[in-house]
Amino acid sequence: MAIASGTSLLCKSDILNAWEIGDRLLLPSTQIPYTQIGVIMTIELKVPSMVCEGCVETVAESLQKVDSGAEVNIDLETKVVKVETEASADSLKQAIAAVGHTVE
Repeated sequence: MAIASGTSLLCKSDILNAWEIGDRLLLPSTQIPYTQIGVIMTIELKVPSMVCEGCVETVAESLQKVDSGAEVNIDLETKVVKVETEASADSLKQAIAAVGHTVE
């Protein structure tokens, strides 16, 4: 888990005694709140230009390049792409567009 405070990051050993309060951690020695980064969310996109399994593979590979830890599920029949990722929807849309597909 990476923790951000302004522009600096704390390593796991820095937060061994931290208290978690919602999406924030409070370090006991400083009582300064730190916000967790890297939240995983599910993003659903419609990619109407996918017409075959080759398209599915191309789109999946483009998304894996954005977030190698992402879980990508693509339904070719409905042309729906579901991604569990830390990346933003905009970065996913850009990756799909970069390989020649349209995103709605």
